[in-house]
Amino acid sequence: MDGRIDLMTNLDASQDSTFLTRGSIKLIDRQPDLNSLVQKLSHCQHLAVDTEANGFFAYYERVCLIQISDGRENYIIDPLSVKDCSPLRLLCENPDIEKIMHDGMNDVSGLKRDFNISVINLFDTAVACRVLGKKRRGLGSLVEEYFGIKLDKKGQQYNWGKRPLESKYLYYAALDVYFLIPLAEKLKTELAARDLLDIAKERSKAVANSLIPARSFPRNGFARIQGYEDLDDDAKAVVRRLYAWRDSLARRWDRAPFRVLPNNTIVLLAQNKPTTCEDLRRIKGLPRVFKKGSLAKTLLKIIWKEEEDKEAR
Repeated sequence: MDGRIDLMTNLDASQDSTFLTRGSIKLIDRQPDLNSLVQKLSHCQHLAVDTEANGFFAYYERVCLIQISDGRENYIIDPLSVKDCSPLRLLCENPDIEKIMHDGMNDVSGLKRDFNISVINLFDTAVACRVLGKKRRGLGSLVEEYFGIKLDKKGQQYNWGKRPLESKYLYYAALDVYFLIPLAEKLKTELAARDLLDIAKERSKAVANSLIPARSFPRNGFARIQGYEDLDDDAKAVVRRLYAWRDSLARRWDRAPFRVLPNNTIVLLAQNKPTTCEDLRRIKGLPRVFKKGSLAKTLLKIIWKEEEDKEAR
């Protein structure tokens, strides 16, 4: 897929702004196109950068989109199709090109984890807002404040690992970089007026040097499940066993653990301690896959393992 989507067709015509006429979206899903793009952007002074990952859906989070804007054109790189994203180092690691991100720690970490790409010369607009003491620091709030445009953020919980990519979600993704360059300029003006620009730049540099560890199994995470502390000892033991089993399934299926078995359902199972598949079908929120077949049998065994061990002793 290689095409353009006019941003203007997705915005209310009454929301007039000079920034809305600056460009369209181009999807980059072929290696030659990425190589050409890097060469094209290598002379830019500023680039807005964002990423979208699938951590809300997968156990092993990965970057599924990389969005770049030069203030005129908006590019969305599909790293699931473009197998070698290393050419982006020429942009992200170039100290002569300022990279503008909003709350960029996750983006910086994802680029380093998945592609071994560092970000050098970063200006983080969320950091700038903190330095200015702004209470509303979300990108949507800032775009509304500075440009009078209300962003549709329905794409925030979209599964960016799904293919083929839908045009409307490419639009949502592009909006995350579309306003960043002009927004950064406005924030810099405010920072400079209060002699705070150097502080914002230094703190942005700290973001660029910070990495979020990859997801690991928090062995005592069961204690943070709502309702755990209210259970009796036997029920707590059930929660602990189900919590560990859920993580093993999540790893095997590459799904976010809560999408395998929700926390509140684990608590219900521990409270009710079902003994049959018929009992399982009465547990609210239990995914269908656990209500019959081998997984249902395994689930029941795990719930009653403690009792079996007691009898054996």
